[in-house]
Amino acid sequence: MVNLELVPLGVILFFVALIGIIGNTIMVVVFFKFKKLRSQCHFLIMMTCLADCFHNYGQLIFTVHLFGDLKTSQFVCFLMNIPTLIGVISGSCWMLIMGIDRFIACKWPISYRTITGRVSLYTVSQGLIPLSYTFVFLFMTFIEVDKTPVTCAVPLAMGSKTFVIWSFSNIILNGITMMLYSIVNCFVHKQEHGKTFKTVFKSIFITVTLVIVGWFITCISNTLIVQFIPTSYGKQLLNMYAGIPVNIACSSNIFVFYKINLDYRSCIKKLLFCERAKVGVTYVENEATKPSITAPLPSPEENL
Repeated sequence: MVNLELVPLGVILFFVALIGIIGNTIMVVVFFKFKKLRSQCHFLIMMTCLADCFHNYGQLIFTVHLFGDLKTSQFVCFLMNIPTLIGVISGSCWMLIMGIDRFIACKWPISYRTITGRVSLYTVSQGLIPLSYTFVFLFMTFIEVDKTPVTCAVPLAMGSKTFVIWSFSNIILNGITMMLYSIVNCFVHKQEHGKTFKTVFKSIFITVTLVIVGWFITCISNTLIVQFIPTSYGKQLLNMYAGIPVNIACSSNIFVFYKINLDYRSCIKKLLFCERAKVGVTYVENEATKPSITAPLPSPEENL
């Protein structure tokens, strides 16, 4: 029988996950479909959206188990959630890497042009931290999980000890990321940059802030507040409800970029509605430190 206290959680996560999977998939597709979005910056945006898409996928597994009144062994739950765990664990790393990329582009633009000229080497080097970080926690999870029957949710798929360790590390990682983005934000406002550069960074800054705030609420609940819950079931309940803010944040990418960024808006419209709309001028990495010479195409709303 379904526990009534979990029904609201299941309904919320199901619809949030559905929106997130569709939205983040669209963000990934437009990156590959439209050449104008294939800069190094847009690659990192795509990887962040892909991680968030994997993250949302795990909530569908949970809702199926919840409303189907199903239980699986923790090990099987781990296997089913491997894509989800990859997204959950690597997501914060990709945000950090994107922050480092923007920092270098603002602080040392000439060096940035040089290193981004070696596309393959730069891309591989960017992936080292997320891949290593993810592998360590997947291995820790693999060692810890057992055959205990569980209602398959992401915190339970990771194992209690590994989940706590990862939560603390995630708080530290997100703290560093937020400080880095704040520094870059100051650079963007103090230095002369093109309008498209500022628009792209504004979109990134908003989405990253939403996700970090969501993770902060989730991780604080899972590591500190949970200590005051006397029963193991109560702790599991808190762990699952604490995931709502970050899941909503992970589903918001497409809305933020569609609203703020003209390039993404026009590409998404063209993808979904097969419009013959022209894609606006894309942010070019080599022009990150000087004002745009060509103005972006006006949005349809501006022509009214």
